Amino acid sequence: MTRTKQTPRRHQPTPPIIQPTHQPIVKKTRRHFRPPLPDRSIALQEIRKLQKSTDLIPKPLFQRLVKEIATQINPEMRFQSQALLALHEAAEVLAKWDLARRIRGELMRS
Repeated sequence: MTRTKQTPRRHQPTPPIIQPTHQPIVKKTRRHFRPPLPDRSIALQEIRKLQKSTDLIPKPLFQRLVKEIATQINPEMRFQSQALLALHEAAEVLAKWDLARRIRGELMRS
């Protein structure tokens, strides 16, 4: 193998860097206007939120409320745990029915 003579490569001048004369473009985040929602859509939002959760009424708060009301009537009254659970489920069903009525636009009971 024969060696060939390498010729030096000529350095090509780099083009000058052009500085921008204007400010860089900054994108602003858009703020969307949300008009106030009518009562039905608010009720729908509430129902979706409540359907995602399994508990409409927290059990400890409900049990405390029932026991407090019962002691005002009769201080010696006691409850079985199953009775408190039955009252709790009945109250939740009633709350769901009221929400369904609000969606349909029926009048609320007084």
